[in-house]
Amino acid sequence: MLDIKEILISISIALDYANGRKPEFTLKLALVSVFLAKLTNCNQREIHFVYLASLFKSIGCTSYSSEEAEIFSGDDISFKSLFSTVDSMNRVQALIQINQLRAESRWDDLKMKLRLILDGNKIYKNIIEAHCDSAKMLIQEIQLDPEISAIINDSYERYDGKGTPNQKKANEIHFLSRILSLSYYFVSLSEIMDSKTIRKRLVKSKASMFDPNLVDSLLQFLDELLIMIQSDSIHDDALFVSPNIYVSHLQSVAKMISYLPDFKSKYTSLHSKKVSELAVYLAKKLKLSEVEQNKVYISALLMNIGMVCIPSGILEKKGNLNRSERERIETHTFFTDQILRKSKLLTPYIEYCISHHENSKGTGYHRRVKELSIAQSILIYADKVVALASERSYRNAFSNEDILSIVKNEVREGYLDKNIFPFVEEYLGFKKKKIERKENKYSLTEREIQVLELIAEGNTNKQIGLILKLSARTVQHHTIHIYEKMGVKTRSAAVMIGYKEKILQI
Repeated sequence: MLDIKEILISISIALDYANGRKPEFTLKLALVSVFLAKLTNCNQREIHFVYLASLFKSIGCTSYSSEEAEIFSGDDISFKSLFSTVDSMNRVQALIQINQLRAESRWDDLKMKLRLILDGNKIYKNIIEAHCDSAKMLIQEIQLDPEISAIINDSYERYDGKGTPNQKKANEIHFLSRILSLSYYFVSLSEIMDSKTIRKRLVKSKASMFDPNLVDSLLQFLDELLIMIQSDSIHDDALFVSPNIYVSHLQSVAKMISYLPDFKSKYTSLHSKKVSELAVYLAKKLKLSEVEQNKVYISALLMNIGMVCIPSGILEKKGNLNRSERERIETHTFFTDQILRKSKLLTPYIEYCISHHENSKGTGYHRRVKELSIAQSILIYADKVVALASERSYRNAFSNEDILSIVKNEVREGYLDKNIFPFVEEYLGFKKKKIERKENKYSLTEREIQVLELIAEGNTNKQIGLILKLSARTVQHHTIHIYEKMGVKTRSAAVMIGYKEKILQI
């Protein structure tokens, strides 16, 4: 059994980047939550649960990134950061914050503000439902207690009953959720305000946003808590209070991590899973040891985690990237290095995970190395082939024939290892064969599966309708039925289940 508490701390750093936070924000949240739990005489189980709920509170934060970027001028990360201290019921406060987002034109700026005024509550509800839906699925992936998901769900409620998703109020809200929501607000305020201003904001929020008794408890120790979260030992302090969290193997954790970057764009929902499948296929064909095959598989799932640091508006830009945007995307391997380095269990995978955009001529990124192992070359091939085979905002997917032509040219020019190419050619020939579908436990019809596949590829209802020769309204009905049968409310959660239950073929 593996104790993954260090890995969860690494993931928390990735979530901080994804939310536009300073590194260790989530660890500070966990420490404040644990402090309040102890102060209010919670038992050891409750203390462990509030710690884990703090670490996982934002685990679903990338599941709605594409939609957030579309609404908020392409920058989902700045949006999350700016709105972290906004009262969801205070429209004026929201409009003040939105002025700090840079729209491409005055018309785009006006549209953004109008949408916030007219649909603000609906947008907020959709974001929270997506976060909660995905958090539930990801927490299940590593078999943590489902109560942790329930705590996260309730942490978006308000004490006065005006929150979301279920408008619970006062004692209807899980007690640990009340601790978590207050702690989150406090740590968010601490990043931008002094203690006097924080105190005023907390007093103002009593009995409306938060449990008044908990607010009083926090105010009593406010100065001490500010000192605690400004410490240089946050990482070690969080590790000290963390419960042991065991899993039987690293694969389940790697799969969970892979969803975070994959959901940054609607075009990459299963990217890492497809890369891992091809990478293992190539590793077997090239007769790598089982240990190396497993390392290649896990690396394929982990290697794009740095993508959480890139705004979805850049990932889904329809035209050519400018130099600044290109340089921003190329930082994702650097951030992958920084995130994985926080865990001793993940450190052995770093060299493989940060090399998938290098090449044999030394002109790749971010280290410009050209001495590459066979395993690193496999991951380069796998990432490239899967990306070419998938649709992007600026182009259609390439056919297998075109992919082979592009890759063969790169082999000829010395960018790719020539010994791997024949097996890529073989794999793409194999993928042409249609795999017979098995019955699925959600009783999805053939048409519903087709719609789900197209959702996973990033298509809108209108695009799916054109492909399947259906009206957009009919596609919407199919989508509603799919979500109802699966018991989810969002695209990301439906895709996760579809992959897990092997309804979606990769």
